[in-house]
Amino acid sequence: MRIAFFVNSIAGELGSGVPLDDLLKKYGISRRTFYREWEYHFSVSPTRYRLQEQIRRACQMLQNTAMSHGEIAALCGFKTVNYFYQKFKQETGVSPGEYRQTPKMF
Repeated sequence: MRIAFFVNSIAGELGSGVPLDDLLKKYGISRRTFYREWEYHFSVSPTRYRLQEQIRRACQMLQNTAMSHGEIAALCGFKTVNYFYQKFKQETGVSPGEYRQTPKMF
């Protein structure tokens, strides 16, 4: 039960861009234990989950703020704006600018 709580806590922090190794150290969980529990609770890998959460947060910011794409990329944990653009378009099918003009559910 305790490990499941930690895995859910880690899931909550993954989308902010914190490296997984830092989170494992923070919660005192081995990589092997983490992955075993993660697979039990989630249907996607931690990397995929992180990307989905980052894109979800970016979509919210694009809809609800006037922040620049660079600011949004940084706040969502993307290292560069170009990488943010690339991943955003891959996941949503449109660029961040197009999404902002015609928001869709993601």
